Amino acid sequence: MRRNGTPNITIANLLGISRQAVSKSLLVMDEKIDAALREMAHANQIEIEKINPERGILFGCSVPFQTPSIIFLSEKHGMQV
Repeated sequence: MRRNGTPNITIANLLGISRQAVSKSLLVMDEKIDAALREMAHANQIEIEKINPERGILFGCSVPFQTPSIIFLSEKHGMQV
């Protein structure tokens, strides 16, 4: 919902929870997504250039292949390198 630009208050109303609960959940989610992207970059020997946990995307450079690399996380495709 957040990726579609839905405000926290609207998400809270739709789920029947407080706005503060939505904000806290989004912060925890961002931390977990950030950690997962960094772990995947480390496992694939990718040097991180830019990371956006809100969008679930990491830009970097593959050290062994010397090529630009992108890691993204989506609901439909999961984690992709």
